Amino acid sequence: MKDRKVEIRNAAKKIFLENGMSKTTMVDIAKNTSIARSTIYEYYSSKEDILYDLLKEIISEKPKIDKNLHFEDQLIEIAKYFFERLRNNYEIYKLLFQEIPVLNKQSKTEFNIRQDNSLNIVSEVFSKEIDNNTLKRNLNVEDLTFYFKALVGQKMSDFLFNNHDFNSEEEAKEVIEVLLNGIRRRDNGN
Repeated sequence: MKDRKVEIRNAAKKIFLENGMSKTTMVDIAKNTSIARSTIYEYYSSKEDILYDLLKEIISEKPKIDKNLHFEDQLIEIAKYFFERLRNNYEIYKLLFQEIPVLNKQSKTEFNIRQDNSLNIVSEVFSKEIDNNTLKRNLNVEDLTFYFKALVGQKMSDFLFNNHDFNSEEEAKEVIEVLLNGIRRRDNGN
């Protein structure tokens, strides 16, 4: 069963990338597998279900970091994790950015929940630093997490749209430096 699902997902990913999801049919997917179209429906009820299953591969896990690392190093490790995940799943991320608008409301909601869960660790890091008075209390955990997400997301979009190679650690350090410089300016009233 697992082998058939993998074959279906791989065929669908290839066709989605070539033609876009809106121009892809279940017949197209079946033609690129050794599986009959009627059998494909035993595994997936629609091409959207296949797309969502592909996306789950990149959104289901949470980054694991050493909580004994310095605050800045923890953030770098988390950003590096997201960049490495993009590098290792480039085609699926490309699909994500191309096809997220076609997901139905339920799939978008579940996707957003899973994505937010992977960012919970960022909130935990910021919260700990605020509680330890390492960051000023006027800084809001939600805002800081949003800034992190925005900066990392912007960098990931750049990698996707410009299709260039990158060093995950160097890019993570750069993003966190920008983030921390922004926080410091805000702390100093600048």
